[in-house]
Amino acid sequence: MTALVNLGIEYPLRPMKDLIDALCSNECAGRKTASPGGRRAKGLIVDALRGVGLDPAEQPVPSPQPNRADAP
Repeated sequence: MTALVNLGIEYPLRPMKDLIDALCSNECAGRKTASPGGRRAKGLIVDALRGVGLDPAEQPVPSPQPNRADAP
């Protein structure tokens, strides 16, 4: 085990590697806000934080608005 020093949390290396591998997987590809990959990555991170006893606060993020130059 290794400590996440700043938080004083003991966290095994293997689950951390598994989380990083999952975040880099094709399932989380295109981690853009409100994209399927972004939602999957968010879920993985929230689950990992809750798994070590933290309660992550979530705030809504508005969907990106099209750039006026891109509008028809």
